[in-house]
Amino acid sequence: MKANRGWALCLNGKLQEVIAPAYYAEDVFGAPSVDSEESVVLHHKGEEIAIADRFHPEFVAQLIEIDLDNPPPDDPVPGPSVEELASNVRAQRDRLLVMSDWTQLPDVPEVTRQAWLSYRQGLRDVPGQEGFPSTIDWPKAPS
Repeated sequence: MKANRGWALCLNGKLQEVIAPAYYAEDVFGAPSVDSEESVVLHHKGEEIAIADRFHPEFVAQLIEIDLDNPPPDDPVPGPSVEELASNVRAQRDRLLVMSDWTQLPDVPEVTRQAWLSYRQGLRDVPGQEGFPSTIDWPKAPS
């Protein structure tokens, strides 16, 4: 008997989604090995598909494993603390700044540099926004 487990996505302490396991409907074969002409069975019919094979790693990292026979309450786990949320927002802001660093190089046209300068300042101002870190009005990158 397969364990009746699944995963839950909780954001800000609220249950958002319950994800049930998925199983292979048929055998999955890989390419034959160098020494043999026979295909290799990678997964057997009825074998559970790993959650990491179904979803992006950043999404999987947010999931908690649950027992589907005893589903979690609406608030199964507390959401991130204000400090954790602020740290996550700052990390996202920092990634956006790094991705736009090229715009401030000396060989970039001045009009382009100025447009991006405003956007980058908007990113730096994110922690000072009212409602930070729960509510963020992200600046729009120039097109």
